Amino acid sequence: MAERNVSEEAVQWVLEHYSIRRPASKKGSPAEIFEGDYQGRTLKLWVKRDSNPPFIKTLAWKDE
Repeated sequence: MAERNVSEEAVQWVLEHYSIRRPASKKGSPAEIFEGDYQGRTLKLWVKRDSNPPFIKTLAWKDE
């Protein structure tokens, strides 16, 4: 998260207030993509399917 300048607060916000949730491509282990706006930017989270608590595989700001 630090490498991409993403705070834990931003991740939690998107997990709770996402606007789009969809399956990720079938490459690798099953995942879902959560997209949500946080402070004027869109954050995408790749979350391992059926993980509890959510396991974030990777993340990225949509505009980078």
